[in-house]
Amino acid sequence: MAKYNFRLQRVLDVRDVELEKAQHELYQVRQKEKKIKQKLDESEQKLESLFDYIRQNNLSVTENIRTRDYIKKQQEQVRKVKEELKSQQEVVKQYKDNLIEKKQAKEKIKKIKEKKSTAFYKEFLRKEQKEIDESSLRMSQQGV
Repeated sequence: MAKYNFRLQRVLDVRDVELEKAQHELYQVRQKEKKIKQKLDESEQKLESLFDYIRQNNLSVTENIRTRDYIKKQQEQVRKVKEELKSQQEVVKQYKDNLIEKKQAKEKIKKIKEKKSTAFYKEFLRKEQKEIDESSLRMSQQGV
């Protein structure tokens, strides 16, 4: 039986490598996004604990001013981390889109391979059947 040789196999192999690379890159940017979320959670917790501290303690005027200044700095930190998170989420979206493109490119080549492979085997079976029919016809004509 003849073996089908797909001429675009190297292209398919390259698409596999590109897909794996895109998956790895997406994983890395998601990990960075996760770290930024943790940083945001920590900053928000710190801010909340400062508010609790003010509520629970009777502070002098100077302590109150210092605490409020620190709260403003902490609020600015939370705002910066939120911006960083938003930016990282955009990066994650870009990498997801890239991954989808890589998957689609690979699937196109796989479909071409399947169609050509199916066509090859159909043609192979048709030729084989033709040979069998011709052999049967010759044998019947020879009186065997």
